[in-house]
Amino acid sequence: MPLHLKTSPKILTVGTTISPPFVMASSNGHLSGLSIALWRHIAKKLGYQTHLKLYAFRPLLEAVSAKQVDAAVSSITVSASRATQMDFSEPFFVTGLAIAVPAKREADWKAVLKAAISWHVLDLLFGALVLLTAVGTLMWLIERHHNRTTFGGGKAGGVGKGIWWSAQTMTSVGYGDVIPRTFAGRMLAILWMLLGVVTTSGFTASLTTALTINQLQGPIKTANDLQHVRVGTIAGSTTTARY
Repeated sequence: MPLHLKTSPKILTVGTTISPPFVMASSNGHLSGLSIALWRHIAKKLGYQTHLKLYAFRPLLEAVSAKQVDAAVSSITVSASRATQMDFSEPFFVTGLAIAVPAKREADWKAVLKAAISWHVLDLLFGALVLLTAVGTLMWLIERHHNRTTFGGGKAGGVGKGIWWSAQTMTSVGYGDVIPRTFAGRMLAILWMLLGVVTTSGFTASLTTALTINQLQGPIKTANDLQHVRVGTIAGSTTTARY
């Protein structure tokens, strides 16, 4: 409540602006609200009569600074810049800023794609590829001297066949064209089958979780996320517009 009170006369010109529930106007122009009720109580207590004058918000502050009104009552935020131009009473209402987002969000393919190629998912995919390559190479090392038909043909071809077998086994879609024949190779195949199930399940679960969290939380989790989306604010609200 900015103040520029005079010692006389007993009639004060008080500027205000419509800002429900602090200042409201009825159809016949009667002003009411929290700020109006508080000011009328103060004026009565001090023995002043009041002439209320309506302004838009910024012109109201300018009128106070230029001493065109004796005081201003409304939902006026106390700020450092305004305090250099006018005096304020103690705040009687404390509030804050809040972010509102839609309760139900439509599917956004961009958000889904972003979640699918997040660093977490890419790390899991890279780890699976490294493990797949390592197992395929190990299978080639075990089988190359005992299964030349399948794993022969030089290092590049043999390792390639080993990786092909590793990928088939991990995804449980083996075609039967690459089969280990040694005991060590078959033991490695059994272990890789079990590990492949765990690896595939973990990758699928991580991807599903990332997509589900994106749908539940949306792109806005903190105030820092506002710079990446379209943001609207209340017209005439200088505090939120500045923020």
